[in-house]
Amino acid sequence: MEGMIPLPTVDEKKKVVEDVEKDRRYNVDPSLLDIKLIKKRIEDLIMRDYLEREEKNPKMFKYLARLGL
Repeated sequence: MEGMIPLPTVDEKKKVVEDVEKDRRYNVDPSLLDIKLIKKRIEDLIMRDYLEREEKNPKMFKYLARLGL
């Protein structure tokens, strides 16, 4: 049958899935590192009294003005 494209073999499909997973890992890992660094920086700012968590919503932060420094 002319013009028909053969279906990939099981091994070819497995290789494609592995390649896609590897590519995703390379894209996700730096993003996770960025998030961890941001979280660390926020905690540092809280410890130094530049930020504080909202009492009613701990996912929100308040900036603490530091006057006279």
